[in-house]
Amino acid sequence: MPRQEWHTLILEAHPGYITWQDYEENLRRLQENVPNQGMGKRTAVREGPSLLQGLAICGRCGTRMTVGYRQRKAGRAPFYICAGPHEVDRIDKGYCQRVSGYSLDKAGGAL
Repeated sequence: MPRQEWHTLILEAHPGYITWQDYEENLRRLQENVPNQGMGKRTAVREGPSLLQGLAICGRCGTRMTVGYRQRKAGRAPFYICAGPHEVDRIDKGYCQRVSGYSLDKAGGAL
């Protein structure tokens, strides 16, 4: 039931698994993770094995990068691609930069 429809709220009436503050923070994070909320929002992983899906930001132009996959003999090979502002030498390719998903995920997983 939406909070605006609650009749009564009694904080700390019983011991909880998490604090009210933690509950509120969890709700905030869930709302942040709603897909399609624009470039300023992080998004939840929806499909595929890439670790930084919805989180990677282009180091050249600051645009959020998307994930793509190529079929290979060993399975799907991920890559991150930035479709943001193109540098003069990249206009013919249609994207700012493209980065191997394996190398970027390895670096991100080591943090």
